[in-house]
Amino acid sequence: MKIALIDNMNNMFFSFARYLRDENIEADLYCLNNSVAHFKPEADTFNNIEDSNYIFELNFKEMVIREMFFISKTRKIFSKYDLIIASGPMISILEKNNIRVDIAIPYGWDLYAFPFMEFNFKKPISSFVNIILSKFQARGLKNSRVLISDEGFSLYKEALTKLGIKSINLGIPMVYSKEIKETKENQFKDNDFIVVNHSRQWWKTKGTESLDDFEIHGGLKRNDKVIKAFSSLLKVTHLKNPLLVLYEYGLDVEASKHLIEELNIEKYVLWLPLTYRKNIMLTLKNATFTTNSFRNSISGFGGVSYESLASGTCHINNTEGTHDNENSIFKNSPVIHALTEKDLFDIFSDYEKHPDKYIEIANKSKEWFAKELGEGLVKKYIALMCLLHRDQVLTQESYEVKKLLTS
Repeated sequence: MKIALIDNMNNMFFSFARYLRDENIEADLYCLNNSVAHFKPEADTFNNIEDSNYIFELNFKEMVIREMFFISKTRKIFSKYDLIIASGPMISILEKNNIRVDIAIPYGWDLYAFPFMEFNFKKPISSFVNIILSKFQARGLKNSRVLISDEGFSLYKEALTKLGIKSINLGIPMVYSKEIKETKENQFKDNDFIVVNHSRQWWKTKGTESLDDFEIHGGLKRNDKVIKAFSSLLKVTHLKNPLLVLYEYGLDVEASKHLIEELNIEKYVLWLPLTYRKNIMLTLKNATFTTNSFRNSISGFGGVSYESLASGTCHINNTEGTHDNENSIFKNSPVIHALTEKDLFDIFSDYEKHPDKYIEIANKSKEWFAKELGEGLVKKYIALMCLLHRDQVLTQESYEVKKLLTS
């Protein structure tokens, strides 16, 4: 089989392509040239990307102009592939050229916002183009043979309902765990307790994140709970050199720095710059706990959780609606649930009394990731791709596909 993986948000398809190639599947990766630096393949590997012969770049703006005003080259580019796996706005370009996506894996905005674009009178030309493409995006998602998404996340469920389509929550092999390097230098060797929060700093600023002006009051991640819980631990702990590691990433970096000053815990906090995943993974390997999202009613599993589990650390997240949900891929995960500041404080405190308990959870994390979100998941995708390739009529509603994905 010859597979095209199109778009590479958060490097998820670069990871996917590497896993497939490890299994001798000929998978080519097409990145969009407007990706930010830390979402490009070189951000995820210590190998030389220039030596790879399966990574290509698409000029998305040029492709849009060609779609609107000139002769498209899209069919010529992708006609040689047996299966198309796509995400992002390229789904609209493919649909416009009557190229059916075999497996659509939207990453977020391409599902809950792009298919529902409205006219902006301040930017009439670009708005007109976007509205046309948004219609094709919606149609492309509907026409895809299999659509992978997590309906446990209310934002995605709302969009799928509005589009009138269903999805399968299979998970995404979006973190390649086979290249987590060991380093001779360990800047954390003197720290006996390390909490890493490498998600976006977003807990104070309001933001609009959905279809109908769904407003997230106080931010999506609620990183302030992690900072406050860590501060509370410092008041009672017997640990010699605890450390909180944060990244300068997100809307509320300055707000978090101000909170840390108010709590007078600056000397226990290390700020790291926004950096590549390959380097983040080195830090995560040294963490006692990694933390993600603690907003009520939003479990928010994503790259942060995947990276943490792949690194073999104890990961804490709001698991609301996942551990008791048979359709959630995280239902049996070793992720530790916390929602409130007290929840986090209790977990941090308990570690001091029962460290072996959390070492065991950390060991289970890496093992669980490999089976459910790494190599084990890739084998399930390969079985799905073989099925779709063998019978071009099959979709996610077909008995054979349902049987495979529920086995």
